[in-house]
Amino acid sequence: MLQIACHARLSKDVTERQTRDNKPMALTTAAVDATPGNSEVQQTLWLSVMAFGKQAEQLLKHSKGELISLHGKATQNTWKDKDGNERTGLTLIVDSIVSARTARPGGGRKSQANNMQGFNDPVPSTFG
Repeated sequence: MLQIACHARLSKDVTERQTRDNKPMALTTAAVDATPGNSEVQQTLWLSVMAFGKQAEQLLKHSKGELISLHGKATQNTWKDKDGNERTGLTLIVDSIVSARTARPGGGRKSQANNMQGFNDPVPSTFG
């Protein structure tokens, strides 16, 4: 089993479904920046995202373009595309979600300039 924790941007609106037991289920796709630190060429990892129960309810509060943090179990899927080519991809079954909206310094909806107060400290020379 593969565990994934990532910051991802939702690439489409979240779709609501119901399980056979009439419990909430949410489906979407997300883009993760997978660019190596020394590369100038951006690489994107695309994930299919599934959430159930309370995680589905949380995911349904988000929409296309939003940045969220996800943690869960990943499975690899194989399918044939419309041209008959075999494709593979990852599906993330979400265990936890953290919204970028709730992780702001200061916790409010202030402007970015106001939120950055206190974060302008110089980088120590051991890291620069």
